Amino acid sequence: MSTNNLDSNYLNTSFISLLIKKVEDKVALKENLFISPLFGSAKALFISQISKKINQVMVLLPDSKSVKELNVELNVLSVSKNIIILNEFTPEAIQERLTQIIKNDSFIILSTYDILRLKLPVKESIERSTTQIQVGADLSF
Repeated sequence: MSTNNLDSNYLNTSFISLLIKKVEDKVALKENLFISPLFGSAKALFISQISKKINQVMVLLPDSKSVKELNVELNVLSVSKNIIILNEFTPEAIQERLTQIIKNDSFIILSTYDILRLKLPVKESIERSTTQIQVGADLSF
């Protein structure tokens, strides 16, 4: 069965369509929506459908294995958005993912719950270690 048939025949009458309606209502009110875990293909189907309506989606999962499995399921469903996997929390990996996020208007972030414990640098530290380059300005070394 193709994903197009799946969209029109199944999703319009399923609980996923009810979830999507609830998400649309929350987005209209500019509120966050937290959804308890969906199991099996329901999770990937819901994310693939909601990503058509919301440009920036973040999904938190319990472990790296779940992140990899969901990534595979989303690829099988031909999700057209850029999928950004954040499961390595070294400064270099985080900087690389932040660059990916900044470059894309539309994406799905897949990460583990560990991201919630991540300590980001304070604003002053970032400002001290950032070099600003402007067009026409002189560079000093």
